[in-house]
Amino acid sequence: EFRWWAGRCMLDFKSQEGRSFSFTSPWTALAPIVDVLVAVARKTMPPGEELALIQLILNYYPDGTSRVRSHRHRCRQVCISLGASRKIEVDGQLMTMCHGDCLPLFGEEHAVPASSSSEAPRMSICLFYSSQSEYFAGAGVLAN
Repeated sequence: EFRWWAGRCMLDFKSQEGRSFSFTSPWTALAPIVDVLVAVARKTMPPGEELALIQLILNYYPDGTSRVRSHRHRCRQVCISLGASRKIEVDGQLMTMCHGDCLPLFGEEHAVPASSSSEAPRMSICLFYSSQSEYFAGAGVLAN
């Protein structure tokens, strides 16, 4: 169930031993999206490193007033944006994420500032991952 946390509604799923996610109805519809995010994540891994899945987070922004403060993660992530376009900030640079855009992050500081111009809803689906060696050494999601 979605919960209000840090400026937006979110729902999270933890991986099963770094290898997969288990979805129950109605969340089984996420499986094809997660398959695509995992394929993108695999392409970002250096040669010889095996992928470890950490967490999947769905962030729901009902309107432009929802926001996420600036933060970074100790792991890698790849996010897909669905719905309304929205400005995001990555390492001090503003960029616009539109419906269907995919953004890989490797520890960069990022935020979703509040905006009065975006009234339509938006969702981001973010896959957090690391290498197997980082995962078993305790790689987590939040760094600050």
